[in-house]
Amino acid sequence: KAEWMRNIAALIYAIANDRARMNEKSDDLYEELFCEAMLKAHNQTQRLLALLTQGEIELQQSSLGSLLLRVLSSLSVPFHGEPVVGLQIMGLLETRNLDFKNIIILGANEGNIPKSSSDNSFIPYNLRRAFGLTMSEHRDSIYSYYFYRLLQRAENVTIVYNSSTDSKTKGECSRYLLQLLGSNLYDIKRIKLQSEQNNIQHNAKAIAKSDAVMQTLLNRFDTSSNAKASLLTPSGINRFLDCELKFFFYYILGLKEYKEEDTELQANDIGTIFHAAAENLYNHILTTNNGTIDKSDLEKYIKTPQFLHKFVNDAFIEHFFNNSSTPVYNGEQLISRDVLNKFLLRLVELDNAYTPFKYLGSEKTVRIPYTVKCPNGKTIELAIGGTIDRIDSKNGTLNIIDYKTGGGKKDAKTSLDDIFAHNGTSSSYRFQAFLYSLAVEQLLNDGKNYSGNAEFEWIEEVRRQGITKISPSLLYIHKNKANCREDYIIDVNGVAMDNVSTIRTDFFNKLNDVLSRLFNPTQPFEPTQDKERCKFCDYKGICCRQ
Repeated sequence: KAEWMRNIAALIYAIANDRARMNEKSDDLYEELFCEAMLKAHNQTQRLLALLTQGEIELQQSSLGSLLLRVLSSLSVPFHGEPVVGLQIMGLLETRNLDFKNIIILGANEGNIPKSSSDNSFIPYNLRRAFGLTMSEHRDSIYSYYFYRLLQRAENVTIVYNSSTDSKTKGECSRYLLQLLGSNLYDIKRIKLQSEQNNIQHNAKAIAKSDAVMQTLLNRFDTSSNAKASLLTPSGINRFLDCELKFFFYYILGLKEYKEEDTELQANDIGTIFHAAAENLYNHILTTNNGTIDKSDLEKYIKTPQFLHKFVNDAFIEHFFNNSSTPVYNGEQLISRDVLNKFLLRLVELDNAYTPFKYLGSEKTVRIPYTVKCPNGKTIELAIGGTIDRIDSKNGTLNIIDYKTGGGKKDAKTSLDDIFAHNGTSSSYRFQAFLYSLAVEQLLNDGKNYSGNAEFEWIEEVRRQGITKISPSLLYIHKNKANCREDYIIDVNGVAMDNVSTIRTDFFNKLNDVLSRLFNPTQPFEPTQDKERCKFCDYKGICCRQ
């Protein structure tokens, strides 16, 4: 810590020394003030360094930084000047017995001139008055004398006050100004100055795909040029559909979205904990059966919901308390845990009504090769996929389930065009579920043997069941309106999509158009035209769309 403070002091000294040397012959007042401020800051850091070295104070580095900032913010820099030449900056009491030709009085608000004061004394007001002790009226009269004494021989007087109101000031001018205005002894001109605030409209600019940008893009996603290329996930494609500039900032520049460090639960924490609790519950159930879930496996949890609490608590400890052996819940976390217990019970009730079904697993990885044909004739080889929340099957239908512990209302009659245009609150969720479902269908029909492949061995289990249809579902676990699992099947144009293969051609045609635009070097990264999307975007400050 002493070394850290020593480095801070050395840095301040170096800055002050360089500025002083660069402006050695300059008469700029601001440079003198800057050097004076740096000198004050250096002296303060040296004092703190001495206390640290002598062991007088023991602080963490973060606390030491806060202390340094507080000390530096309280410093005052004196003004030095020739008493009879130029501008003199002084307080009202310092003007005693001095005459000035030109005077500018700033901050002439009531409460500032004269200073508002209260009698902080144990002696009551009446006793102070009776025995001739100093009172606020006496102080005000002295202040009034100094004020009018200052104006006595002045030729040009400018008095400024602030008429705006806020939580601390009422915007009233000083009582002395009201006295001057009412005296009719002086030729007083009142001038009102007001700054108009106009909203400056900024237009976010498109970013061209230069050779360097394209190289970064290909290095990240093109598997033919980089064997370790990243997986292009539905989240990445959704980010591009939402705003191409957002994709550029995140994947090309590597600007990660802001995450506030907070000890409290965030929305994504709720989702993570619920996913883990649901997975732990079904993994526990699978230890006593062959993978088929029936009512006998779930009804005991419905009759005694307390049995579910262990799975939520274990997920809390693993994903929020970092496997702490002594987790301490605060009030808000206890409420969130209770909500998650109800979410898990809601899932069990929905699944109980759907029994019997075959549970195939949670957090399953899916990845397929995908070739993009660009307008310039070049082909890009990609790996598209991600992680599926849960997979189960019943009566020849494979269910691709995406848990949702939050989200808006269900969009009415959403089309594929709406999904790819990101119209509606659930378009990104629908896109992800459709892409996962079609990717699973491609893996089932690619003819490859995945036996012994730890990542995709579940594909062989699905093949053995004779699956004929794949159905994607968005399971809004926080909503109680739907009473059965079938109500959560994603629809297109109002028709439940219980067989995703019917939209395969249209979906991949639209996807290819999107990816062709992404990898087209002549097509810049364009900002979204829907400024509503910018309201909660982490990059809106860069785009100047505040």
